[in-house]
This record gives sequence, structure tokens and C-alpha cells, in this order.
Amino acid sequence: MAAAAPEEKIQEEAKCPICLEYFTDPVSAECGHNFCCVCIIQFCDTGEGEYGRVECPLCRANIREETLRPNWDLARVTECVKTLNIKQREENLCPKHNKSLDLFCEEDRKALCVVCERSLDHAGHKVLLLEEAAEKYQVPRRILVCLDYAGGQVMFVSADIGAEIFTFQSALFKGERICPWFMVENGSAQLHLRP
Repeated sequence: MAAAAPEEKIQEEAKCPICLEYFTDPVSAECGHNFCCVCIIQFCDTGEGEYGRVECPLCRANIREETLRPNWDLARVTECVKTLNIKQREENLCPKHNKSLDLFCEEDRKALCVVCERSLDHAGHKVLLLEEAAEKYQVPRRILVCLDYAGGQVMFVSADIGAEIFTFQSALFKGERICPWFMVENGSAQLHLRP
């Protein structure tokens, strides 16, 4: 199993182990574990363990409600993580439907939300999960451009793995000299073919 990304790790660290949500008014127990104030107090009220004592839900150390201390640093970090998470979600939303872009249309080669995928614009198109498409369509570091003047084709091949990326086939260029112009600007690539 792949290791979690640092963003995912920090988000998990900012969550209460009882409610599994971001900390609200976090407190620290004597054992060093952190919980939402309300969560651990409710746990203390209902969670008496062996011998009538309350135990930490993570390490089973004795917990006394009167020893719980507010963790202001963790509260500030949690607020920062929430803000980052909101920005990440906004960046990965469909501009048309405000839904998460979790899918990829192979025909149009663009990220889609569930609503876009169900629309007539993408009816009959092959759609993948975004993670699957990222693996399938890894951006090659080096690209070979193969020009077939006689056949009127331009083929792009990943120099790293030797796999074909895309082939332009056009009857317009048969018998004419092909001059490809490949331009990368602001993260998007464009190819212009001119005879």
C-alpha cells in the first residue's frame, strides 16, 4: 500500500480519534493524547473501564476529567489545516456544477464531476476515475516527435517507455512538407501543424 501524502497525514493528525472530525476545542490528556473537549468529556461520563476508572481510548492510561488541559497550539494548527483543506477542495471543483472533479473523460481528455459525466456532452465516452487516469496518462519527461512525410502523420512517443502518446493523421498533409509547432504555456500544451 502506498504511503499517505503529507497533506493527508497532517489532515489526519488534526482529527479527533473519537469523532474522526477536525478537533473542536482540543484538550490533552495526561497520557499526551488529544481529543475534542466534548468528545472526551462524554467518553468520561459513559466510558468507565475496569475497576471503575476511565481509560484513554487509545492507550488505556487512566484519564481524569479534571486533568484535561486545553491545547491552544493544536487548535490553531487545526484551523490552518481546515483552511488549507477548503482551498484544496475549491481548486478541485467543477466550475459549472461546483462538484468534486473525480472522473476523467478519455475522449475529451479532461477532468469531470459526476454531473458532467452524466450529461449528454459525455454520453458514450469512456470515463475513468481520476486516479486511474493519472497513472495511465503520466506526463512523460521526454517526448519523441516522429514525422512521416509520406504518410502525412505526426506521432508522439514517450522516450522514457517507448509508448505511443498520440498520432495526428491528416489527409491534408499528404505529399506536402509538415512543420509541427509544439508549444507549452502555463501548464497546457498545444500543437499546430502547418504545411
